[in-house]
Amino acid sequence: VRRAMSEVINRNKIWKQGEYGYETPSNAGFIQTQFRTTWGDSKVLKMLKPSGNLKAAKADMVQAMKNPATASAIKSKNFQIVVVAGWSDWDASVAIIASELKAIGINATENQTNFNTYNSDLNNGTFDMGMSWTYGGLPNPYPIYKFGFGGAFYVPSGQNSNGNNRERYKNPALDKLINAFAAT
Repeated sequence: VRRAMSEVINRNKIWKQGEYGYETPSNAGFIQTQFRTTWGDSKVLKMLKPSGNLKAAKADMVQAMKNPATASAIKSKNFQIVVVAGWSDWDASVAIIASELKAIGINATENQTNFNTYNSDLNNGTFDMGMSWTYGGLPNPYPIYKFGFGGAFYVPSGQNSNGNNRERYKNPALDKLINAFAAT
């Protein structure tokens, strides 16, 4: 389902309409623009079509919906995408995303809220979906992976993540790569 959601999103549309041409389209590797030449794996950077891939997304959803629990969850839920009210670029981007998710059978609506509620929801894992920023700082993408996806910062939903690993992602193989990079 996550892959289908990522595949259906037209990043070019978000870039041009939601972000007003400010930030170039995102990619499968979470590699920010300034790091793509040095740190980007061209194969990974090209995994997602910037214009979206509705056919691939629909095929992935067909497979996912074969699981009765997944099918029930998708069909019975209206997913809220939390975003800060008044952040016009994010608000416009989330409206585009919600519209595109409908094309693969996912009902999602934009939930604009004040920053404190938004931040609390993301930190405590009390959200369905959300739009957020990525980490920066060092002259490489290390902080994105360490703080955004690192198992060292994993906490279960309901516990405060203090702004790290809001995705509640845990993957020992990724942690091994993060630790190996930190040792260089």
